[in-house]
Formats: sequence, structure tokens, C-alpha cells
Amino acid sequence: MKYLFAAVLVAGSFASFSAANAAGGCGPGWHRGPYGGCVANRGVVVRGPYCFVRHPIYLGYVISHVAFFLAQPTLWNAAVILIGDGTLIVRALMEERVLSGDSEYASYCRRVSWHLVPGVF
Repeated sequence: MKYLFAAVLVAGSFASFSAANAAGGCGPGWHRGPYGGCVANRGVVVRGPYCFVRHPIYLGYVISHVAFFLAQPTLWNAAVILIGDGTLIVRALMEERVLSGDSEYASYCRRVSWHLVPGVF
């Protein structure tokens, strides 16, 4: 069973890396241009995992967090993960609000309806 958790953790990390790479960088610290607390319109990425969800990097984080929780199920871990992933959802919605006036992003949203988790949100 522990190997299943490790596999899910690796899959989540790979999803985050793939999404960051599709966005034009290799993740935090490697992204071309600002990549941090400031939400801004840096262009619309529509390739790679962005074909399935609007926030695949955050999906990778969520997959990793679920794998971690399954490996270490404690009330503390559940609380930290719920708070952390809650902030990811808030940030995703803030990003979408910033991009909502962009016609290219509006077209993208019509093609890709899921924010974070296909079939859920």
C-alpha cells in the first residue's frame, strides 16, 4: 500500500511540473517572469494539461496532498491540507477574476469548464 501512496505522490509532482512546463517554465523559481503573490494576466496557456483543467499546477498539489494524507492520516494533517488547499481554490478564483476580461481566456473557459478537479470543480 505504501508504494501506491508513493506513486500518487510522484504523479502529483509530475502533473505540477508538466503544467508549469506547459506554461513556459519549470515551476517556481524557473518561470520566465513574475510567479508569486501578484496575480496578473501573463497570457493564456491552452496546451498540455491545461486542455483538461484550468489550474493543473494546483491539481498536482492537491494530488500530492491527498497522497500525503493517505500515508499519514492525522487530524493535524487534515486541517493543514484543508486550509492549504482552500487557499489554492481562493487563489485560482482570484486569478480567474483577473483574467475574466480577456477574450482569449473567455474562449478558453468555454472549452475547458473544470477549474481544478475534472468532474468535481
